[in-house]
Amino acid sequence: MKIKIIIAFLFCSLSVNAQLLYEISGNNSNAKSYIFATNRLCNIQFLDTVPNLFKVFSSSKRTITEMSLFSDLLQKQLAKAAILPDSVSLRNFYTPDEYREIAEAISLTIGIPFSKLDRMHPGYLQELYRNALYQKWLGYDENRSSEQFFQSVSAQQDKDIIALDSPTETLFILFEREPLELQIKELLQLVRYPERELQRERAILKLYKTGDLREIANYLMMPSNESTVRYSDYQIYARRNLGWVKRLKPWLEEGNCFICLDANYLGGDDGLLAQLRKNGYKVKAYNSTRKAKKKVKIVDN
Repeated sequence: MKIKIIIAFLFCSLSVNAQLLYEISGNNSNAKSYIFATNRLCNIQFLDTVPNLFKVFSSSKRTITEMSLFSDLLQKQLAKAAILPDSVSLRNFYTPDEYREIAEAISLTIGIPFSKLDRMHPGYLQELYRNALYQKWLGYDENRSSEQFFQSVSAQQDKDIIALDSPTETLFILFEREPLELQIKELLQLVRYPERELQRERAILKLYKTGDLREIANYLMMPSNESTVRYSDYQIYARRNLGWVKRLKPWLEEGNCFICLDANYLGGDDGLLAQLRKNGYKVKAYNSTRKAKKKVKIVDN
């Protein structure tokens, strides 16, 4: 009797996170560079799940990121921008009941007293309030965030840290990318509907852990996303990406760069990865996913 055993090909992926780490080459580059998508809610331990991440980081000559966390000039300008001009009072933009609602929520969550609230910029208060929500409900720990890890290690190793945005441009993104009137409305929305912010971050974090950068961009632009970070913000990021591609050119030509940026900026048709491709660079997921192939023979007995 003949027994025919049919063997198929088995492919076993050893990694599911390769989509977060990309290789950049071409367009007169003398050496390859790499770009890694970060997420503030992912702690340092998550980095161990991305194959070869530390290898390419340690072999790079410089670290390129959105802003320098260790810039004294930026910190001074941030502190100044967080305060409204003398002629502007936060309470004047709200009804007494609305202002009380905001003041109580922020005082309870962040600890800022009523006496200081009236002079604070709504964009700054939004950022503080979001971080407090993330800490309380999503386990965010600034000191253990993977978003800051690479800058911290680069500083310890005296590796060059290059900021794509100047302090002035950073302040624009934080405090001026939207009209003050809209930021006033968003602050009230944020206090009234904090779950919308948490829902967005949970959804993005889930997509991030699967490496789906395109779907992160799609989520931000969805009409169902009613949070304070949405379609209009992605469009601002997209315009900034055009400038970033030009600024990256000399560094990418030299090569051996490690670029780490928030995943929100990278995916979609107008994301930084797409813009790099449109400008002649070859951008591909880093080949850290080896496949084990087994071939089963056909045996006749």
